[in-house]
Amino acid sequence: MDLWERFRQFQERAQRTAPAAPGAEPPHATAAPPATEPAHSAPAAPGTEPAHSAAVERRRRRAVAELGLQCEDTPAGPSYFLETVYPSTHRHGILALGSFLDLPPEGLAILAQPPHALPPSAWAFLDTETTGLQGGPGTIVFLCGLARFTGDTLVVRQYLAPDPASEPALIWAALRDLAGYQGIVSFNGKAFDWPLIRDRVVLARQPLPRDPVHADLLFPARWLFRYRLASCRLTHLESEILRCPREDDIPSELIPEVYRAYLRGAPARTLTPVLDHNRHDLLSLVVLAGRLLAPWLRAEEAEPEELYGLARLMWARGHASRAVPLWEKAVTGLPPLLAARAGEELGRIYRRLGRPHEAARIWQAVVGDGPLLHPGPLVELAKYYEHVLRDHEAARQCTLRALEAARHRAALAAPSPRGPVPVPVPPDPCPGAVTRAAPGPAGAGASPGSGASVPELVYRLRRLERKLTRTPAAPRTTDA
Repeated sequence: MDLWERFRQFQERAQRTAPAAPGAEPPHATAAPPATEPAHSAPAAPGTEPAHSAAVERRRRRAVAELGLQCEDTPAGPSYFLETVYPSTHRHGILALGSFLDLPPEGLAILAQPPHALPPSAWAFLDTETTGLQGGPGTIVFLCGLARFTGDTLVVRQYLAPDPASEPALIWAALRDLAGYQGIVSFNGKAFDWPLIRDRVVLARQPLPRDPVHADLLFPARWLFRYRLASCRLTHLESEILRCPREDDIPSELIPEVYRAYLRGAPARTLTPVLDHNRHDLLSLVVLAGRLLAPWLRAEEAEPEELYGLARLMWARGHASRAVPLWEKAVTGLPPLLAARAGEELGRIYRRLGRPHEAARIWQAVVGDGPLLHPGPLVELAKYYEHVLRDHEAARQCTLRALEAARHRAALAAPSPRGPVPVPVPPDPCPGAVTRAAPGPAGAGASPGSGASVPELVYRLRRLERKLTRTPAAPRTTDA
């Protein structure tokens, strides 16, 4: 079924829905006042015909009546919103909404960039719906959803622009609400929602808002779940991680077209699925924040892949003292290939901290006695034996094993004259981690400059053999 067919089905369903009677809002929704306009409306642009102004006013009154919107006066004109209140005990998937209030400020600082330790009450949740994803002056924000905790309740307020002329009032009212909070929680909002809001503020000639502390949950979600999920889209996280799949939800790619259909004359009820979609996004943000910090709060119950991802996130954001214990705990439970890469990284961290013997202990644990497809830990162990302990024979044995692993990996990547190799090379589980090295060329078996490619290992082996032909030096002990 293509998108247009799905869009037509949403239109037909909205037209079959009866108008909402006064007082028949969803559970926990506040009752809307009578559909009356404020004392004055937004001034018409120069040259606007009276007929056009009358059509705009009719569209606004129709939206207020059919959607149960409330109206308030702002310096930029009337703004329209729908407010829904949820108790903290309301469950959204695997967690209650109030679980966010139990998160420690130092945990929320892990999700923010740059890190700032703010209490849960200082955060507001933001999600917008727009007429497109391209940005620029032609993309407007027609729906801005905000959620924030007031006492033990979550208040969700959705500002809607019944027509493009109402967008400045929408922006003004939303920024007024956000001004009372120090931080924003969003999903890809740092790259899209917040920059677009700032652009619309400039075009509306309103004062630029300060940039708040921003916790964009898309990036932590990628760090934690990239080893478990094929996609980290919010809808995928909801179904696989939060256990709150959407039912009969409008696809995100249809939302701009639904709003355009409404502007062309479709009933205001057409926007009801869009409001539900936006509200569901906000509730998911509340519980996703707590789910992302679950491996840190309950490390003994966390999956090793999530512990590893959270440790890498903490290290990247400057929480080294908290990252290392999680990293070491994760290494013991990861699959062999991922454990080899994680152990290589953790050993380098120990070496950087001036603890080479701790680094060697980690490398020896992940190397084991079996074959490896990732030669990195063996290369690091060979360097340790050669330069720290001066045990050239042990370094040679590690280099031989690393060379065997690198050649096996390169053979799997080599093209076959009969077609594709049936067993593909295992993908790099965490490209660019710690060393930020780019992936190596096909068949090289390692990233350039890592010392784990076949030519580099052959050179290392020959150099060690030349050293062994000379008078061997007495190996150092680990107590040296």
